[in-house]
Amino acid sequence: MDAIIVEPYETDYDLTNIIVPQPSKEGTWQFKRLKFDPQPTYWQIMRREYEAISRIQDELVIESGTVRLPFSYLEDSTSAKSLEKIDERDKEYFNSQADAFLMLCHTTTFEDGYRNALTDRFDDYYELNPTVSLIWLYSFYNKNQKDDSVREGILRILSFIDDTEIQNIMLTMVKASLNDINPSIQEVAMMVIENWRTEECLSALVTTEFANPWMRDYSKKIIAELKEELEDAD
Repeated sequence: MDAIIVEPYETDYDLTNIIVPQPSKEGTWQFKRLKFDPQPTYWQIMRREYEAISRIQDELVIESGTVRLPFSYLEDSTSAKSLEKIDERDKEYFNSQADAFLMLCHTTTFEDGYRNALTDRFDDYYELNPTVSLIWLYSFYNKNQKDDSVREGILRILSFIDDTEIQNIMLTMVKASLNDINPSIQEVAMMVIENWRTEECLSALVTTEFANPWMRDYSKKIIAELKEELEDAD
Protein backbone atom coordinates (compact mmCIF):
# COMPACT_ATOMS: atom_id res chain seq x y z
CA MET A 1 0.00 0.00 0.00
CA ASP A 2 1.67 3.25 -1.13
CA ALA A 3 1.79 6.30 1.06
CA ILE A 4 0.42 9.73 0.26
CA ILE A 5 2.92 12.51 0.85
CA VAL A 6 1.30 15.42 2.67
CA GLU A 7 2.96 18.81 2.89
CA PRO A 8 4.12 19.57 6.47
CA TYR A 9 2.20 22.13 8.50
CA GLU A 10 2.63 23.79 11.88
CA THR A 11 1.63 21.37 14.63
CA ASP A 12 3.04 19.52 17.62
CA TYR A 13 3.00 16.34 15.56
CA ASP A 14 5.13 15.43 12.56
CA LEU A 15 2.47 14.07 10.22
CA THR A 16 4.02 12.97 6.92
CA ASN A 17 3.60 9.98 4.66
CA ILE A 18 0.01 9.57 5.81
CA ILE A 19 -1.90 6.51 4.58
CA VAL A 20 -5.63 7.13 4.45
CA PRO A 21 -7.65 4.36 2.74
CA GLN A 22 -11.24 5.19 1.86
CA PRO A 23 -13.80 2.87 0.24
CA SER A 24 -15.12 3.99 -3.13
CA LYS A 25 -18.67 3.53 -4.42
CA GLU A 26 -17.49 0.55 -6.45
CA GLY A 27 -16.40 -1.24 -3.28
CA THR A 28 -12.68 -0.88 -3.96
CA TRP A 29 -10.19 1.07 -1.87
CA GLN A 30 -8.86 4.43 -2.96
CA PHE A 31 -6.75 7.10 -1.29
CA LYS A 32 -7.93 10.48 -0.04
CA ARG A 33 -5.43 13.34 -0.29
CA LEU A 34 -5.54 15.47 2.84
CA LYS A 35 -5.38 19.25 2.69
CA PHE A 36 -4.50 21.02 5.93
CA ASP A 37 -4.81 24.68 6.84
CA PRO A 38 -1.91 26.06 8.90
CA GLN A 39 -4.06 27.50 11.68
CA PRO A 40 -6.45 24.85 13.08
CA THR A 41 -5.36 22.74 16.05
CA TYR A 42 -4.43 19.10 15.68
CA TRP A 43 -7.76 17.87 17.03
CA GLN A 44 -9.78 20.23 14.80
CA ILE A 45 -7.88 18.96 11.77
CA MET A 46 -8.46 15.33 12.70
CA ARG A 47 -12.19 15.86 13.19
CA ARG A 48 -12.75 17.84 10.01
CA GLU A 49 -10.78 15.53 7.77
CA TYR A 50 -11.96 12.20 9.09
CA GLU A 51 -15.55 12.53 10.34
CA ALA A 52 -16.93 11.85 6.86
CA ILE A 53 -14.89 8.67 6.38
CA SER A 54 -16.91 5.59 7.31
CA ARG A 55 -13.99 3.17 7.60
CA ILE A 56 -10.39 4.11 8.16
CA GLN A 57 -7.22 2.58 9.53
CA ASP A 58 -6.89 2.95 13.27
CA GLU A 59 -3.46 4.55 12.96
CA LEU A 60 -1.73 7.10 10.81
CA VAL A 61 1.57 5.81 9.44
CA ILE A 62 4.37 8.37 9.65
CA GLU A 63 8.13 8.29 9.20
CA SER A 64 8.94 8.50 12.91
CA GLY A 65 6.43 5.84 13.96
CA THR A 66 2.69 5.96 14.55
CA VAL A 67 0.39 8.54 16.06
CA ARG A 68 -2.94 7.66 17.65
CA LEU A 69 -6.19 9.04 16.28
CA PRO A 70 -8.48 10.96 18.64
CA PHE A 71 -11.45 8.84 17.54
CA SER A 72 -12.13 5.28 16.47
CA TYR A 73 -13.41 5.27 12.90
CA LEU A 74 -14.54 1.68 12.88
CA GLU A 75 -18.09 0.97 11.73
CA ASP A 76 -19.07 -0.26 15.21
CA SER A 77 -17.54 2.75 16.98
CA THR A 78 -20.67 3.25 19.11
CA SER A 79 -20.63 -0.27 20.53
CA ALA A 80 -19.68 -0.80 24.17
CA LYS A 81 -16.55 -2.67 23.15
CA SER A 82 -15.40 0.12 20.84
CA LEU A 83 -16.13 2.81 23.42
CA GLU A 84 -14.16 0.85 25.99
CA LYS A 85 -11.31 0.63 23.51
CA ILE A 86 -11.43 4.37 22.91
CA ASP A 87 -11.38 5.10 26.65
CA GLU A 88 -8.45 2.77 27.24
CA ARG A 89 -6.54 4.27 24.32
CA ASP A 90 -7.19 7.82 25.54
CA LYS A 91 -6.10 6.86 29.06
CA GLU A 92 -2.83 5.51 27.67
CA TYR A 93 -2.37 8.69 25.68
CA PHE A 94 -2.94 10.92 28.71
CA ASN A 95 -0.50 8.82 30.73
CA SER A 96 2.09 9.22 27.99
CA GLN A 97 1.71 13.00 28.32
CA ALA A 98 2.14 13.08 32.11
CA ASP A 99 5.76 14.29 32.05
CA ALA A 100 4.93 17.10 29.61
CA PHE A 101 1.90 18.06 31.70
CA LEU A 102 4.06 18.10 34.84
CA MET A 103 6.56 20.36 33.09
CA LEU A 104 3.76 22.76 32.16
CA CYS A 105 2.69 22.88 35.81
CA HIS A 106 6.22 23.99 36.70
CA THR A 107 6.86 26.41 33.85
CA THR A 108 3.50 28.14 33.32
CA THR A 109 3.04 31.64 34.69
CA PHE A 110 -0.32 31.86 36.45
CA GLU A 111 -2.47 34.98 36.56
CA ASP A 112 -5.83 35.06 38.30
CA GLY A 113 -8.72 34.94 35.83
CA TYR A 114 -6.57 34.25 32.77
CA ARG A 115 -6.16 31.06 30.79
CA ASN A 116 -2.68 29.80 30.12
CA ALA A 117 -0.75 27.00 28.41
CA LEU A 118 -1.70 24.51 31.15
CA THR A 119 -5.44 25.22 31.05
CA ASP A 120 -5.36 25.14 27.24
CA ARG A 121 -3.63 21.75 27.28
CA PHE A 122 -6.25 20.27 29.57
CA ASP A 123 -8.99 21.78 27.40
CA ASP A 124 -7.57 19.67 24.55
CA TYR A 125 -7.67 16.56 26.74
CA TYR A 126 -11.21 17.31 27.86
CA GLU A 127 -12.38 17.87 24.29
CA LEU A 128 -10.88 14.54 23.31
CA ASN A 129 -12.53 12.54 26.12
CA PRO A 130 -14.29 14.42 28.96
CA THR A 131 -14.80 11.50 31.34
CA VAL A 132 -11.38 9.88 30.98
CA SER A 133 -9.57 13.24 31.09
CA LEU A 134 -11.19 14.14 34.42
CA ILE A 135 -10.40 10.74 35.91
CA TRP A 136 -6.84 11.12 34.68
CA LEU A 137 -6.57 14.63 36.14
CA TYR A 138 -7.69 13.37 39.55
CA SER A 139 -5.18 10.53 39.34
CA PHE A 140 -2.43 12.94 38.31
CA TYR A 141 -3.28 15.10 41.32
CA ASN A 142 -3.12 12.10 43.68
CA LYS A 143 0.29 11.07 42.33
CA ASN A 144 1.70 14.59 42.75
CA GLN A 145 0.03 15.79 45.94
CA LYS A 146 3.32 16.99 47.43
CA ASP A 147 4.06 19.21 44.43
CA ASP A 148 2.90 22.79 45.04
CA SER A 149 2.98 23.65 41.34
CA VAL A 150 0.76 20.69 40.48
CA ARG A 151 -1.77 21.50 43.20
CA GLU A 152 -1.97 25.11 42.13
CA GLY A 153 -2.07 24.29 38.43
CA ILE A 154 -4.93 21.83 38.79
CA LEU A 155 -6.91 24.26 40.91
CA ARG A 156 -6.52 26.89 38.22
CA ILE A 157 -7.75 24.39 35.64
CA LEU A 158 -10.78 23.67 37.82
CA SER A 159 -11.53 27.37 38.22
CA PHE A 160 -12.56 27.51 34.54
CA ILE A 161 -14.91 24.52 34.71
CA ASP A 162 -18.53 25.70 34.53
CA ASP A 163 -20.29 22.33 34.58
CA THR A 164 -22.02 22.03 37.98
CA GLU A 165 -21.89 18.23 38.00
CA ILE A 166 -18.13 18.24 37.44
CA GLN A 167 -17.70 20.99 40.03
CA ASN A 168 -19.44 18.84 42.62
CA ILE A 169 -17.18 15.89 41.81
CA MET A 170 -14.03 17.99 42.14
CA LEU A 171 -15.20 19.99 45.16
CA THR A 172 -13.55 17.57 47.61
CA MET A 173 -10.17 18.42 46.11
CA VAL A 174 -10.90 22.14 46.31
CA LYS A 175 -12.12 21.94 49.91
CA ALA A 176 -8.99 20.07 51.00
CA SER A 177 -6.91 22.85 49.44
CA LEU A 178 -8.62 25.52 51.55
CA ASN A 179 -6.38 24.40 54.43
CA ASP A 180 -3.33 23.61 52.33
CA ILE A 181 0.02 24.00 54.03
CA ASN A 182 0.90 26.58 51.32
CA PRO A 183 -1.02 29.89 51.75
CA SER A 184 -0.92 30.59 48.00
CA ILE A 185 -2.71 27.28 47.36
CA GLN A 186 -5.35 28.29 49.91
CA GLU A 187 -5.94 31.53 48.02
CA VAL A 188 -6.31 29.74 44.68
CA ALA A 189 -8.77 27.27 46.24
CA MET A 190 -10.82 30.19 47.50
CA MET A 191 -10.70 31.70 44.01
CA VAL A 192 -12.20 28.48 42.65
CA ILE A 193 -15.01 28.70 45.21
CA GLU A 194 -15.64 32.31 44.23
CA ASN A 195 -15.79 31.40 40.54
CA TRP A 196 -18.16 28.45 40.99
CA ARG A 197 -20.48 30.13 43.55
CA THR A 198 -22.79 27.15 44.08
CA GLU A 199 -24.77 25.98 47.08
CA GLU A 200 -22.28 23.12 47.45
CA CYS A 201 -19.45 25.66 47.60
CA LEU A 202 -21.28 27.48 50.37
CA SER A 203 -21.62 24.24 52.32
CA ALA A 204 -17.92 23.54 51.82
CA LEU A 205 -16.97 26.92 53.28
CA VAL A 206 -19.38 26.65 56.20
CA THR A 207 -18.07 23.22 57.19
CA THR A 208 -14.37 24.05 56.83
CA GLU A 209 -12.29 24.84 59.92
CA PHE A 210 -9.75 27.37 58.69
CA ALA A 211 -6.34 27.29 60.32
CA ASN A 212 -5.26 30.49 58.58
CA PRO A 213 -6.83 33.54 60.33
CA TRP A 214 -6.86 35.55 57.10
CA MET A 215 -8.62 32.74 55.25
CA ARG A 216 -11.11 32.38 58.10
CA ASP A 217 -12.02 36.08 57.93
CA TYR A 218 -12.15 36.10 54.12
CA SER A 219 -14.33 32.99 54.07
CA LYS A 220 -16.91 34.79 56.24
CA LYS A 221 -17.14 37.50 53.58
CA ILE A 222 -17.62 34.95 50.79
CA ILE A 223 -20.15 33.00 52.86
CA ALA A 224 -22.23 36.15 53.36
CA GLU A 225 -22.09 36.95 49.63
CA LEU A 226 -23.07 33.41 48.59
CA LYS A 227 -25.94 33.24 51.06
CA GLU A 228 -27.36 36.48 49.71
CA GLU A 229 -26.93 35.42 46.06
CA LEU A 230 -28.48 31.99 46.60
CA GLU A 231 -31.41 33.41 48.56
CA ASP A 232 -32.07 35.97 45.80
CA ALA A 233 -31.92 33.17 43.21
CA ASP A 234 -34.65 31.27 45.08
